[in-house]
Amino acid sequence: MKKLFLFVSLMLLIPLCVPAQEASGSDRVVVWEEDFSGFSKYEKNGSDGVIFNYYPSEHGSYISFSECAAGHSPEARLKKGNSFSVTIPSIGVYGQFQLTFKAQRRADIDVTYNAGGHSYKLTPDKKKLYTIDVKPSVKIVLIFKNTESVNSIDDIVLTAPADCWKNCESPGLSFPVDTCSYYLGDTYSLPRLSNPHNLAVSYWSTDASVAEVSATGEVKVKGIGSTKIIAVCHPLKKNADGTIVPDRYSYQKVSYVLNIKRRPLANEVFYESFDSNLLVGSPSGETSIKYFGLPSTEIKAKYDTAPNSSSNVIGAERAAYFDINGSYKIGPFKNLGGKNCHLSLRVGSSQNLRVGKESSSSAKVTVQDAASNTIKENKLTVSDGAWTPVTLDLGDIGDEAYITISGSEFFLDDVSLIADGSGVDVEIGEHKYATLYYSDTLLMVPKAMTAFTLKLSGEKLVASTIYNTNDVIPKGEAVVLYAEPGKYTFPVCSYSLGCDKSNSLKGSDCEEMTTGGNLYYFFGVNKSGEVGFYLGNANGSAFKNQAHKAYLPLTKSESGAGTATSKAFLLSGLPFTTAIGKIHYDGGSLTEGPAYNLAGQRVGKDYKGIVIIHGRKVLRK
Repeated sequence: MKKLFLFVSLMLLIPLCVPAQEASGSDRVVVWEEDFSGFSKYEKNGSDGVIFNYYPSEHGSYISFSECAAGHSPEARLKKGNSFSVTIPSIGVYGQFQLTFKAQRRADIDVTYNAGGHSYKLTPDKKKLYTIDVKPSVKIVLIFKNTESVNSIDDIVLTAPADCWKNCESPGLSFPVDTCSYYLGDTYSLPRLSNPHNLAVSYWSTDASVAEVSATGEVKVKGIGSTKIIAVCHPLKKNADGTIVPDRYSYQKVSYVLNIKRRPLANEVFYESFDSNLLVGSPSGETSIKYFGLPSTEIKAKYDTAPNSSSNVIGAERAAYFDINGSYKIGPFKNLGGKNCHLSLRVGSSQNLRVGKESSSSAKVTVQDAASNTIKENKLTVSDGAWTPVTLDLGDIGDEAYITISGSEFFLDDVSLIADGSGVDVEIGEHKYATLYYSDTLLMVPKAMTAFTLKLSGEKLVASTIYNTNDVIPKGEAVVLYAEPGKYTFPVCSYSLGCDKSNSLKGSDCEEMTTGGNLYYFFGVNKSGEVGFYLGNANGSAFKNQAHKAYLPLTKSESGAGTATSKAFLLSGLPFTTAIGKIHYDGGSLTEGPAYNLAGQRVGKDYKGIVIIHGRKVLRK
């Protein structure tokens, strides 16, 4: 009986700076969990010693990208009579552990615990909890067997009593972030582990094709995709009686998610690489994957079978595979009427996929204009053992068009649609600043321009995230723009690295009332030509914001005021200085009003030198 060994992580997530994750509403801690999110159908990555064995082979027990276990894709999939086991090394604690998991049909799953040469069949209670009497100094071996028709398992969680670590200190491990994202080829500084006690730590990456991590924690980016960088501290010692127990410090596992993306192209309105979207029916954007034919109703997504250095575009490792009459449909693509569109993709095949089959690989692209019902077809050449890059000039595909890629026995990867001239025009005035907001469009920063978000720091606004030339402003990100006066075009893009969660700015796609605060500021210029955010109304109440413009909403606690008072925030050269200073004013010119010298004495209008007006330094000449 053939065995496929799959190596996976011991636990997917333990919160920072605590020995182990607390189980919700209980005095228990999570000691192992698995949701298969780091798996491919043919998993090959190493871990810290946890082993998954599938029996009899991947054809009977494997990773599926459907959603059947009331969890989320991917899942462990078992045909009738097949099983998989998970072996967890000793973690130095023992006692009454509890196991939970989701299954398509729980009654058809038999769970067995093996320890010391004995097997114990587990029976769930009314709360669907399986109790396991974990023995000291032994590894934990769990076997999940499906007794009836094909079944799915997901979200497995194993917990132990919290007092297992009651006499231990926390190792105090922590990463400074939970998630970080970068474009492949960019220069960046990856997070470093904080290890205050200089304890021995093991590192690994859940997807070595995306990034590798050395024994000392150095991360080397390899390609596009998403991986989890994990650090584990597990100090153990052996007692005189041979039992293995924690050694002063408790077990701790910390991690962060590292996303590496291909840098998007200008005017690219759609892109799919399948690197993080091997899920039936739920790839990114408004796409859908459909599969027709026997014996399965699933589209099959696998690792590329024969990539090489010239065809494996930008390190992409995964692809969609169409077995019999597969169909991948994307769209509708709106507002592309009048645009010249180009579709690029790559297709390939492998002879070993068609052993014993008479048919050969075939693929085609179909474009359907929903308005006129016009259909255009383009047949594609599929080569064995290699990728074939394809670029099709589709011309004007009209508004609300759909594109379908279909065929049999072929792989599909790196689907990109570019629409020439897709972009947003913005005028920068003489003061060199403007604001921008689109809730449904990703925009690339043009040449010689900087965009930035703002966040509150004490009583000042500071630059939070800065977007430079060719960076992509995410959907729903309100930003301030800085450039020399003139007209600029922001090309449309297909994806970004994600929004700035600290951004204090908001915006609207049309003229509508501001929301989200107690005091509302619009972006403008005062009589002295100073750019900043000013109260829209004297009492700070909501005002009607302009379409695609940003505004600043603050709560009373954020503004430092118990009641609404007149305030403003000046740019003062941001993002090239450290902060926007908060000032008070009376609704008139910000340079007019009672003046004081630096000693705090009130001075008249004829006083020359530096004076303080409304809390701001002004130079009088």
